[in-house]
Amino acid sequence: MALSPGRRENALRVRCAVRAALASYLEIPPAKIAFRYGAHGKPELVGQSELQFSIAHRDGRVLMAVSGNSPVGVDIERIRLQPGDGLAERLLGHGAWRHYLSLDEATRGHAVTQAWAEREALVKALGLGRTEAWGHCRALFDASPLQVAPPGPGRVGGWHLRLLPAWPDLVAVGCTASHLADLSWQLPLEAWP
Repeated sequence: MALSPGRRENALRVRCAVRAALASYLEIPPAKIAFRYGAHGKPELVGQSELQFSIAHRDGRVLMAVSGNSPVGVDIERIRLQPGDGLAERLLGHGAWRHYLSLDEATRGHAVTQAWAEREALVKALGLGRTEAWGHCRALFDASPLQVAPPGPGRVGGWHLRLLPAWPDLVAVGCTASHLADLSWQLPLEAWP
């Protein structure tokens, strides 16, 4: 599928910003950064297996997490004001679905958006495809109520999650196997019109 000229330009801007940020961590020129892609499209650095990173972008905003010691994943999602119960039921495990039904209408959209972002961040940290990892996510998150608290850390199945205070209209989540304090967050990495 070919990208439109505007989307192609945005993708190029994201890649340039990621390259520049990673080069600053590695203290090398950006031109020396080389990427390869895992089986499910997760980008990795060639020759730098200890430095791991994850990027997410939405609506001209980019979030990047870099870790020197463990897998990492990030996601950004636009808050769904009316998420629809069908989407929520497919996304959530049985326990989380029951918790979702107990929430008031005003809270449900944010809760489902955050749940989606948490799962996407975990899928990226695992380096798996969505199809492979979705059942794993449902099992891990099912015992936990949906997170509707202010930004802060949480743990699910040995993974550390953090809702990041990024933008008022978007939910941003980071996930890593190591302690979140070991991560470096770039907010925002790049923005464009």
